[in-house]
Amino acid sequence: MLLPKRELTCSIDPSYRTFIQKAYAEHPHIELSFTYFCEAQMLWNRSMGHYRKYLTHAPKTSVIVLAGIGHTMKRGMPEESFENTGYSYKVILPKFPDIDRSVASAGNTNYLLLFPL
Repeated sequence: MLLPKRELTCSIDPSYRTFIQKAYAEHPHIELSFTYFCEAQMLWNRSMGHYRKYLTHAPKTSVIVLAGIGHTMKRGMPEESFENTGYSYKVILPKFPDIDRSVASAGNTNYLLLFPL
């Protein structure tokens, strides 16, 4: 895996930061800084978005990415990967009972899949 050339920071959208803070609270962390956790999330987002380079070699193809909700929200991997590239993307999130309703907003997803559990 290649590390991103841009500097990793946790200077992100406030609502996405709140989402990451909730995820951080659910992880066991002894002597762990939220900043490091957030920077690791950004590294995952950028690294998983590395597939976009494939699109430069095959511009008329579509790519489907399956990833965790924290990475696939618009403010996660999509914006980190496609910001200022000219590529478009659509985010489809499944509706899970334990996910905060604010995640299922137009700011985070284009489509919400609803199905019985």
